[in-house]
Amino acid sequence: DLLNQIITLMKPFDNATTYFSSSKYTTLSIIYSLTQALKYTFTDIEITEDILIKVSNYSKTK
Repeated sequence: DLLNQIITLMKPFDNATTYFSSSKYTTLSIIYSLTQALKYTFTDIEITEDILIKVSNYSKTK
């Protein structure tokens, strides 16, 4: 369950990275639009403090 939550959390960043890595020219307008899209996406994703604590604790053990 935690892994699926992390995947849901990180997927928009994966999409953004893929988009920018395939683009030859990056303009400020694209960056602004993408930032707004990420903000909009994360308003729909329920990110609980519990998820962040679990991820933080897991990263400390590795």
